[in-house]
Amino acid sequence: MIVPIVLIDRRYSLGVCVGIGLANLMSPFGIYDFLIMPVLSFGIYQIGWQLRWNKVLSLSIMAILTGAAVSVFPLHLGAGLPILPTMLWVSVSTWIMFIAGWFVIWKRFPML
Repeated sequence: MIVPIVLIDRRYSLGVCVGIGLANLMSPFGIYDFLIMPVLSFGIYQIGWQLRWNKVLSLSIMAILTGAAVSVFPLHLGAGLPILPTMLWVSVSTWIMFIAGWFVIWKRFPML
């Protein structure tokens, strides 16, 4: 839910990515989760920053790209799950969380 904060200032994406890496240190998927996902997330958030003029589009693109990254790296390569159905469910749930987080942040920072 905190990811929409990267639309306020692109520097926040580094902090979110460090948090992702630290949170995933104990993941059973190893390097896919604690190294590759933070790096991919950083790139995804930079794309979101470039699209910040349209919040829903930006958050939607970030959710789709996050769903693709999560479905390929930790879930397909690490657990053997199929990519497309996994990407669909991860993208939808991520989009819901991003939109919910945006509404929470929007109430606190109306300048978005």
